[in-house]
Amino acid sequence: MSDDAHVQLSNSVISLDGLATPVTKLIEKLSDGIGVLYRPHQIKNLAEAEVEAAKIKVRGTQATEGFLEYCVEHWQRQGCRPASPFPH
Repeated sequence: MSDDAHVQLSNSVISLDGLATPVTKLIEKLSDGIGVLYRPHQIKNLAEAEVEAAKIKVRGTQATEGFLEYCVEHWQRQGCRPASPFPH
């Protein structure tokens, strides 16, 4: 590589260093803009996830209540009384 080519290459690297701050700011502004555009979708997705979580909790509660009802009915059909925690 000749000295002239080496100097040109060095100068181009130096000039790119001067662009680092503006390019960083450009990327930040683009990122902010994309974030603003995505935010409504994010809010919708979070709301849908919360609804699904609530449905799972309700199904779990219903299953527990159903099991407890079954236990009480079974206990009543058997004519059992609860065991005393104290010996006679």
